[in-house]
Amino acid sequence: MATILDQIRDTVVTITALGVWVVGLYKYKKSRESESVIQIDLGLETRQTGSSTLVQVKIQIRNVGKAAAHVDLTDQSKVPLCHVRKVTAPPGNSEIPWDGAFTQDLIPAISYMADWFDYAPGEPMIFEPNSAETYHALFSTEYHGLIWVRAVLIDSQEYQYRGDYVFTVP
Repeated sequence: MATILDQIRDTVVTITALGVWVVGLYKYKKSRESESVIQIDLGLETRQTGSSTLVQVKIQIRNVGKAAAHVDLTDQSKVPLCHVRKVTAPPGNSEIPWDGAFTQDLIPAISYMADWFDYAPGEPMIFEPNSAETYHALFSTEYHGLIWVRAVLIDSQEYQYRGDYVFTVP
């Protein structure tokens, strides 16, 4: 009877040790292969130019992950874009979705990395780990009121990142 219990104990200890080893190996491998994590921060500045307002959108892209992120700029469906929408506040308390009745495009989408196309055509943009790049999108408008700005970036692995900012144009 004691030998059967010893064999069961040894089997359970062996299976537990193998399970711990597999989990440890998995966590080690995930930390070594790592993934890129893109963070997009937006800021806005305005300048009055007669009856219209010049708006400068500052788009800062940071890779806070452990691996480089590659952005393929040759695929037109993945071009980094900055969208600007007018927002009207509905009466009462309610949700305002991006594609809702209370938002509409103020201007066509702006390709905020368009300068890179001329600088290095056919080359991907690479965001190294712990790096930050800043881009600017400029537009003018006669609209005064609430706007919702969204910057979108799609990397070569098809991950989509976005940054949102709500701002009042004076």
